[in-house]
Amino acid sequence: MAERALLRRVKRPLRLLLILAGSFAALLALLVGLAFTPAVQTWAVRRAVAGVPGVKIELGRASLGLHSVRLENVRVEQPGLVLTLSAAEVELPLVDAIKGRVAISRLVAKGWTLNLTGAAPAKPAAPAGAFEGMFRFLKLPVALTLEHAELEGDVTQPGGKTHVTLSGGGLAPDKEATFKFTTGFASTAADAPVKSASATGDLMVGLDGPDAIKGFALNADATASGPKISGEAKTRLTVWARRDTKGGENYAVIVRSGTRELVNLEAGLPAAGGALVGKWSVDAGDADLAPLRQFLPDGPLPAFAAKGQGTFSASRDLKDFSAAGKISGNADKLDALRAELAAMGRVEFAAEFDAEQRGGMARVAKLRLALGGAAPVATVETLQAFEFDRTKNQLVPTNPAADLARASLINLPLAWAQPWLPKDLRLTGSLGGSAVVSARDGGFAARVTDFTVRESRAVNAGQTVWQGGVNAPAATFAQSPQGWQAEISSLTLTAGGAGQTLAGIRVTQAAGAGLPLSFELKDGAMDLAVLRQLSPSLAPQLPAGGTARFSAAGSLGEKKQVALKLALAGVTAGPQRQALPDATLDLRADIAADGGITASAPVTLTSGARKSDLTLGGTFTPTKAGWNFDAQAAGDTVFVDDLKALAALAPESSAPKTSGPPWAGLAGTVKFSVKRVVFSPDYASSLAGTLTVVAGGVTLDTRGALDGATAAPFTLKAGVTHTPGGAMPYALAADAELNNFTLGALRRTLEAEVRLAAHLTSRAASPDRLAQELQGKLQLSSKGGVTHLLEGSQAVLTQSLGAGAKVVGVGASIFGALTGSSTASTMGAVSNGVGRVADLLQSIRFDQLNVLLSRDATNDLVLEEFTLVSPEVRLAGKGRVTSVPGKELAELPLALTLQLAARGSVGDGLRGLGLVAAKADSLGYFPLAFEPEIGGTVGNPDKAPFYNQLAQHALTSLVGGAPAPVAPKDAGAEKPGVGGLLKDAAGGLLNGFLK
Repeated sequence: MAERALLRRVKRPLRLLLILAGSFAALLALLVGLAFTPAVQTWAVRRAVAGVPGVKIELGRASLGLHSVRLENVRVEQPGLVLTLSAAEVELPLVDAIKGRVAISRLVAKGWTLNLTGAAPAKPAAPAGAFEGMFRFLKLPVALTLEHAELEGDVTQPGGKTHVTLSGGGLAPDKEATFKFTTGFASTAADAPVKSASATGDLMVGLDGPDAIKGFALNADATASGPKISGEAKTRLTVWARRDTKGGENYAVIVRSGTRELVNLEAGLPAAGGALVGKWSVDAGDADLAPLRQFLPDGPLPAFAAKGQGTFSASRDLKDFSAAGKISGNADKLDALRAELAAMGRVEFAAEFDAEQRGGMARVAKLRLALGGAAPVATVETLQAFEFDRTKNQLVPTNPAADLARASLINLPLAWAQPWLPKDLRLTGSLGGSAVVSARDGGFAARVTDFTVRESRAVNAGQTVWQGGVNAPAATFAQSPQGWQAEISSLTLTAGGAGQTLAGIRVTQAAGAGLPLSFELKDGAMDLAVLRQLSPSLAPQLPAGGTARFSAAGSLGEKKQVALKLALAGVTAGPQRQALPDATLDLRADIAADGGITASAPVTLTSGARKSDLTLGGTFTPTKAGWNFDAQAAGDTVFVDDLKALAALAPESSAPKTSGPPWAGLAGTVKFSVKRVVFSPDYASSLAGTLTVVAGGVTLDTRGALDGATAAPFTLKAGVTHTPGGAMPYALAADAELNNFTLGALRRTLEAEVRLAAHLTSRAASPDRLAQELQGKLQLSSKGGVTHLLEGSQAVLTQSLGAGAKVVGVGASIFGALTGSSTASTMGAVSNGVGRVADLLQSIRFDQLNVLLSRDATNDLVLEEFTLVSPEVRLAGKGRVTSVPGKELAELPLALTLQLAARGSVGDGLRGLGLVAAKADSLGYFPLAFEPEIGGTVGNPDKAPFYNQLAQHALTSLVGGAPAPVAPKDAGAEKPGVGGLLKDAAGGLLNGFLK
């Protein structure tokens, strides 16, 4: 019983262990089974390739067996290429492959496409290192054998598509595998010279170990056809590389067409320490290489033909090399490489060379170069061997006393420079000259003779900016370890048969990093009429005639310095060939590395005995929006007429108008101070102030004092603002004040020192319209002076008073006859009284004058208030000054209605004539019974209407009746005869009786 119990206790744990073992075995069997299912394998492969950097791999399905692998719907993307593969099958022992022994019995991949049309990223340049042969890069990552492979697919590249097939095998250690391949290329470019190309051949690869390639050879027969290929072009390409028994490497690229060898490039690299040595030959053109188009770099090729041969060598670190040989040929349709090269047309070339570099020493044993089109246009030839020590920057000739080389240019087309010119600039013409180079001071010197530019023309964006010729009889260029220098002794410009010789030019630069380039332009002169012919596009902006003398010097480096002296004489400008003042400019400017400018420029203008001088200067700092500036202007004397004359030099701006203000992008101040500004022969003034520019507007704050018996100080504060978006975005507000000023233009009307105060405003759509839209008020006041407002000339008095006196005299006789009274003495006294009043009003000395003018929407000046107070006369009035474009204030038409009151002798005279009220006002003035009118202009008022009315009202007061209207008469009008006088008197009497 005890044994059975013990057995029962032992069986229970054992049964449990067996159950657990069985369950684990079943689970393991399940996991192994799942691992061989495609779904799990696909998941595992996707997970494995998901982390590959720089590559995106997509997989549709993976099936892995112990002896085979199948992949379906594979897509691999990386910059520059996209590979799509519908299916690939590989038969190999998977366990051995995992251990690094890849033995492929069969590889099949068909229907794949490789797209190379994407933009590949720029790869950083690899650090330079020694070249130790090609085969060190051809080691396989694993031990590989390949019994058979079948590949077929398409390669899409810029300009076309290539269909590729490859089959073969036998790759194994100590064996040579052979693969057969075919390619077919079809161009997709409509104007491609090669429409199709195909190649068939074989590729042989040999291994000398499980993972080392010992050599390969490629032989391909290629054909091509196209619209510019006669028949069908055939080419055979051979490329091989092998390692020799001593470990050296040999390479060759050979291209043949039939029995003719087009290209041969062979090179050998010894096993240890030796240099790469080879030879080359070429006898081919673009048509010969057309069948290889599918293997050449992307992009079109120009038409060319070349023939030559030579040798080369290079050290393993590629620092030492040599090359020698001869080559000649031609090239055409270079625009296939770059559009601007089309201007070069067909180019013939020939060269012979023998040069080498060893360490820091470069040696040229021979160099001959000829370049031309239909005829040679440039030749270069060395006359002796020479070396150049790059470490010392020193030239070492074989014979220091002999010339090194010579070069000639014979009508070299300027159009050949097109690839290096701005896009919109086109050059025509030719370049000629010759140069001889010799050794000097460890460097070399070039003597250039008869440097000539013939029939040149430069067109920029459709505008001819230059046309003419250039000739420099002699020029030199020298380079040494100390630096270099170029100098032209004189320069002659020709245009339209006229010539202009300029001064010499020198440019120098000392050796050393960061040292500035210095230049000097010696005293030169230019006839501005010739300059207009040389630059037709600038002609409308240049003066019509005159001469310019100039010189310049400076240095151009991190910090730039420029000095320019310019003198203009006899300059005429504008359609009328207006003579301008002679001008001189002495400019000095420093330009910092950040573009900031500090400048000073004294300017003088001379016109006859007049001389204006002004010094301009300041600092100008570039900003993201434009410029900040802090500028100054100062001078002793400036004649405004001379500055106005210079405005004829300002060209009309052709720049399109923008919505922003003219000062957009500018900010800063201009402080100015001039001791004497001459506005006209009558007026001059000191002038000082500040012009301030900010984003929102421009303000001017200035002060000065006009010359005269008493200085007339003035101030002006004005501002122009810009508010975007409105129909009238520009606004002006100005306040001005002038004291102790004598109005010279109104001297015939007013002799007084006055105070002028103005407040003006304006709104306009553009800044140039602000002056036309001005409105505001002008206040004129004076505390004493003389006015001639009522002054009448002798002609006016004869016309008005003389005729009135005669009428009064005749009327008195008739009146006496009719009434029986004798009043002749009374009438004579009245006539004398009128004359005496007229005499008293010729000049009125006043104590107070106030005038208020405003400008309305019609641009007329409205006389809102006119008040004049003198001891015997008080005048008040209103009126209008009519605006007339182009006329000064004194010339503008005047219409003034007066209210006159008088006392003293003037009041007595007017009261005796019955022309004033019977009762005086509170100040003792007797108001005139009517309101006279003044016409004419501001500077020359017409008083005839006033005196006509005075005579008529005096006559009416004497004989009674209403005064007849009297039309103003010219001073030279015919005087009335006795019949006319009787008629006037009778009319007056009749009016009196009727009343």
